[in-house]
Amino acid sequence: MGHAVDQSLLSLVKELITKYKRTEADQSAIQGSLVQQRTEQIEIQNTVAYLQDQHDEQLEVFMEWKEQQMKENKGILQKLVAVEKTLSEELLNRVQGVEESLGGVEESLGGVEESLGGVEERLGGVEESLGGVISQTDERVKQLEENVRDLGMKDERAEASPMETFDVKTCRSKLAEHYKRTAKVPTSVGPKNLRCIFIRSTLDCPW
Repeated sequence: MGHAVDQSLLSLVKELITKYKRTEADQSAIQGSLVQQRTEQIEIQNTVAYLQDQHDEQLEVFMEWKEQQMKENKGILQKLVAVEKTLSEELLNRVQGVEESLGGVEESLGGVEESLGGVEERLGGVEESLGGVISQTDERVKQLEENVRDLGMKDERAEASPMETFDVKTCRSKLAEHYKRTAKVPTSVGPKNLRCIFIRSTLDCPW
């Protein structure tokens, strides 16, 4: 009976030793897992810290850039305001100058209109004078034409053959010569006929 008890105790001890070994193995595995988890956690923490640092740096750079952009935009806005003010003043000055120039132009136009009025009056007087001169010229031209006509008629009269004085003897001699050429001698010629024959023979008119 004692032997059976010993066997039971031995089996129990062996079982306890096996469980202890298993427990140690499990604890070792758990410890290893914990160590690994801690390592991973540390790595994760380091990564998070690195990312945080990177984020902080990027955020700092972004904030600096944003601040710089705001300064530049503010400077540009100030320049635009200054340019707008300058342009407004320059435009106002130009408008005032144009208005003054227009005023001067209006005054000049008024003077020109007055001058044109005087010129028109002078032109009216000149037209009247020209009308009188033209009328006088027309009259003179007509007179000259009449004078020229008279002179032409006088010249024609002067160029025409002067009428010879009727002479019976001369007429008879011319008639004799004429009838010698024509062989036609009238039987009797009166004084009137002699005068007509003399005139015709003088002008070389055919019978």
